[in-house]
Order: sequence, then C-alpha cells, then structure tokens
Amino acid sequence: MSDARRRYWVVLIVDNSIPKPEPEGGFLPMHFNAGPLMKPAEDGGDALCVFTSEGRALGYGGAAVEDPISPAVPATLIPLDSREDFERFMGESTISHVALDPKYSAQVQAVPLAEFLDELE
Repeated sequence: MSDARRRYWVVLIVDNSIPKPEPEGGFLPMHFNAGPLMKPAEDGGDALCVFTSEGRALGYGGAAVEDPISPAVPATLIPLDSREDFERFMGESTISHVALDPKYSAQVQAVPLAEFLDELE
C-alpha cells in the first residue's frame, strides 16, 4: 500500500430504498440511487470495501448479483488514486474502517480508515 500512485476501486451498489424525486417542469430529474459497498467491521461499525484492481471489484460485484438471498446490483466503479481522492469521496461520512479486497460472503479483515489513508502518503 505504500505506492502513492496506486489506484484503488470502490463499487457503488444500487439502493432502491432511496426515494426518487418528483418530476419538475415535465422533465424526469436525474437520479442516481446508489451507495458504496460496505461490510460490517469488527467493532460493529461499517467498513468501506476497497479493491486493489478493477478486476477484483468487478468480480465482487458479479458475486453480489448472483446472491440468491440478497442480490445486489452494481451501479458503477469509482477509481481513487490518492488520499485526497478518498477524502473527497468520503466527505462527511462516519465510516471508520476499510476492508481491502474483501472476499464475497466471508468475514472481512478491516483496518482503521486513518491507518489506510496514512499509508497512501
């Protein structure tokens, strides 16, 4: 993780629980109802799933689609290259951990977000 030029990927998943806005002026509003893929962290909080390659992110998204109990629909992949990219992406989020290259339907090994960001410098 010490290579500052390394690219990471975050998967956005469709979330149909987000209400769609009402049309105004006859035009349908632009609406993107997706959120980042999260897994439970050991401390009970959420861990942002971060992938070290586009292929790993796509593979995880493909497994999520095939889940017979709770299928998810991947919306898009977001490439992030630096600490600044992650901080901009995270905004005011309260996410406290990162799960790096999680395996589908497996317990995640999460690291504190601050530790992950420090290693990007």
